[in-house]
Amino acid sequence: MNRTTWCKVLIMLTAAFTWSSPVSSKAADPAKQKVILTAVGKMLEQYHYSGRPIDDAFSKIIFEQYIDRLDHAKEILMDEDVKALKKYEVAIDDEIHGADIRFYPAVTSLMVKRLDEAMAIYKAILANPFVFTKEEYLEKDKANYKYATTSAQRAERWRLQLKYLTLDNLIAAQNLQNQVTKTADSPKKTDLQLEKEAREKVLKLLNRRFVRIKADLNMDKQFDVFVNTITECMDPHTNYMPPAEKKQFDQEMSKKFYGIGARLLEEDGIIKIQGIEPGGPVWKNNEIGINDKIVKVGQGTTGPMEDITGLSTTDAIKLIRGDKGTTVRLGLIKADGSEKIVTLVRQEIVQDEALARSVVINNEGVKVGYISLPQFYADFNNPKGFHCAADVAREVIKLKAAQVSSIVIDLRNNGGGSLQEVIEMVGLFIPEGPVVQVKDKQGRIQVLKDMDKGVLYTGPLAVLVNEYSASASEIFAAAMQDYKRAVIIGSTSTFGKGTVQAPKPIYNFQSTGAEPGQEAAVKMTIQKFYRINGGSTQLKGVVPDLILADPYELLKFREQDRPLAMAWDSIPPAVYTAAANAAEISMFKDLGNKLIAVDSAFQLIRKNTLSLDESQNSKINLKMTDFKARRATMKTESDQLIKALELPDNKLLTIEQESAHDHLDELEKAKMERYKDWTKKLSKDIYIKKAVMIISKVPVT
Repeated sequence: MNRTTWCKVLIMLTAAFTWSSPVSSKAADPAKQKVILTAVGKMLEQYHYSGRPIDDAFSKIIFEQYIDRLDHAKEILMDEDVKALKKYEVAIDDEIHGADIRFYPAVTSLMVKRLDEAMAIYKAILANPFVFTKEEYLEKDKANYKYATTSAQRAERWRLQLKYLTLDNLIAAQNLQNQVTKTADSPKKTDLQLEKEAREKVLKLLNRRFVRIKADLNMDKQFDVFVNTITECMDPHTNYMPPAEKKQFDQEMSKKFYGIGARLLEEDGIIKIQGIEPGGPVWKNNEIGINDKIVKVGQGTTGPMEDITGLSTTDAIKLIRGDKGTTVRLGLIKADGSEKIVTLVRQEIVQDEALARSVVINNEGVKVGYISLPQFYADFNNPKGFHCAADVAREVIKLKAAQVSSIVIDLRNNGGGSLQEVIEMVGLFIPEGPVVQVKDKQGRIQVLKDMDKGVLYTGPLAVLVNEYSASASEIFAAAMQDYKRAVIIGSTSTFGKGTVQAPKPIYNFQSTGAEPGQEAAVKMTIQKFYRINGGSTQLKGVVPDLILADPYELLKFREQDRPLAMAWDSIPPAVYTAAANAAEISMFKDLGNKLIAVDSAFQLIRKNTLSLDESQNSKINLKMTDFKARRATMKTESDQLIKALELPDNKLLTIEQESAHDHLDELEKAKMERYKDWTKKLSKDIYIKKAVMIISKVPVT
């Protein structure tokens, strides 16, 4: 394939963190839904890489996944409902092949009925005060839940959950009251008053959530959810995109982001940060991370915070977005369970901050080059536009001119991008040779090579990765590792996405009567990536040469944590020769292991991460004294963890910044200020510090 073809097929779809919950399509009648479903089924059978047949076995998987998607906490449907629906368990494949669609309407009908019952349950429970002196335990892992066989079982599950929510809000209110000095006009409230207010707050949140759930239980929206469930049962990265979703997808691929610079995902009524756009307000803020939950939103620097629990992503975005330069406050529950309020100034996400950038770091008199690459980007419609390989090449040339002894390339949180750019970027550091292998559904293997014999940089090289480094990032890291061209440093493994997707419009496959701009599509997995050593990057990802403790290490979000992810496998290795300076890698690894072993900060990160993970996944005691003690311990460990993740003032990285000039115009001055903000953030980064220490200790030969 030529460059243009490869780019168009692969650029948008190698990223691991671009998808959220389905968006409703334009209202469709049953006949049209039947046409769409049949077309999607034929597309999956004809084009999907796995070649998995849509049969009774596949039907059972869809059955389980769809019901779980609607009631993951098993708090609405009853065991008898699921048993009654079993008659559809092996009939869904028939619906996909053209039979009348009956399964999802039947589930929807039962959900509507049970929702009213659930609402009556939680309203009755919240009408009376809770007592928090008795030891009772709430199971946190909803995967351990089973559907209630009696109404009493379901009510008890609701009672424990509501007690937990009320206790959580009560303690938060007590802490807030203790922090505020009361006056005669504002007397201190009793615990009974605060408990009542906490219950009323939980009731309000649940009412809002159930209004939203009911609104989503219309046949048009549920059809989109149903079809997307079917596609994702093939693999997690195959998605059905109704017209509104397709439009949103196209906008994301144009790289125009506005607001706070975060991609949001709604799960069980909670808004989570799914991804962070480089250069945006969230990215600049050290207090916000991927998987943090946004539970409150406030406008301006003061004033009330509005609880957004239960809102859809669309409705939450309406509150979070605003005019450029205005302020928004986010109430967060961090991934480790701690709570925080963060203030951000809304802005347009500026393109230059999402591009490759470099600095020179002075490490005890040794100059080290640092290159940040947030994404493997490419402007396919403009050869003179932004292309990351060319941009990285320019940064390398600048660093060489500064006479750096070594270079660190940072691919942390880089979710992927253009395959062609990866190939060209690998070519900057090796002579010609294979970079990655691609296998299609028919078993055909293509070895994609760097054809340029030139090498731009031959010195010591390190690549920083983490669990959010995915797809194209994994291809680059794997090639550098296989060639023994660079030492790979990071968490225990990268994300593990080794599949290739391409969008296939449904109207190209079967007419649905859609008007231009209103076409649905399926983002289809059509190929798999393989390293030049023959192993797939799928599922296993890339295991770094040097492992650094990571606060997100134990969160289950990698590809290997997805039950329906495609398997790892291998093919014959390509023919390649290790780099001339391959022996340096062993030196880096020996030095790195010694430096990491004696680093107390990384020891603390590991220790507190394990402890917080254990606390998060254990049953919660709803006795107030125990609950408070648990929260206090978690807060202490969380604060220690946050402190450990930033270098102390006396150990900051020394960064040689570009100088500002008086003659710069306002746009250039703003760019310079953003550059300074960026370098300030880099100077505190403990992971960059460790990579620089490792790579700068071996001289250029």
